[in-house]
Amino acid sequence: MASFSVFFDGPLGFGIQLVDAIDADHAVEITSGIHGGSRFSAVPPKELEGCDKHKLLRAWIRGEGQHQAGQ
Repeated sequence: MASFSVFFDGPLGFGIQLVDAIDADHAVEITSGIHGGSRFSAVPPKELEGCDKHKLLRAWIRGEGQHQAGQ
């Protein structure tokens, strides 16, 4: 298992959920059970080291981020 930071944005809210999963698709599947109806993007936390996660989340929500929604 690996850890993933899953960005989510939906009708009930937005944020970043830390999830332990087999791969990125599995991380999205787990998070979709918690935040249904959202769009998702799973990123290994090591890719976010040293970054302002809140700033990245805002950019991702606006469609400016590298990691676009997948589901």
